[in-house]
Amino acid sequence: QQGERALDKIGVRAGSLSSPPAVDVIETEEEVRVLVDLPGVDPEQVTVELTGHMLTIAGERAGTEADDAKAVHVRERFQGSFRRSVPLPVPVKPDEVEAEVANGVLCVRMPKADVARSKRIPIKAAPKSTSSPAVGPEGI
Repeated sequence: QQGERALDKIGVRAGSLSSPPAVDVIETEEEVRVLVDLPGVDPEQVTVELTGHMLTIAGERAGTEADDAKAVHVRERFQGSFRRSVPLPVPVKPDEVEAEVANGVLCVRMPKADVARSKRIPIKAAPKSTSSPAVGPEGI
């Protein structure tokens, strides 16, 4: 029992005090969005860095009033420093990345690089001619 409490105290067990924040990565036709749950985290204490295909969010959540309490019976909310690296599914335009926090959720919007966007290629009908095509109904 005491050993388990000691592991809880140093944040080794599941649900530790320093567990990384939850992340969603969403790809649309135009952009990649990364949503990060950061309730109670001051945006001034968060950094967002893009290096190649890796987005890294790091920061710190300050301690709570429980730090001054005589006894803490349950402590499941994370506190302290965190770092979360997220690989991006496609190349993005680094100069156009935007980040904002609303209701405790950090949203990082990254427009896709042109090479990552899909483009529909129209198919043209070849003009009919008297000469036989390279591949026609007979060649199929």
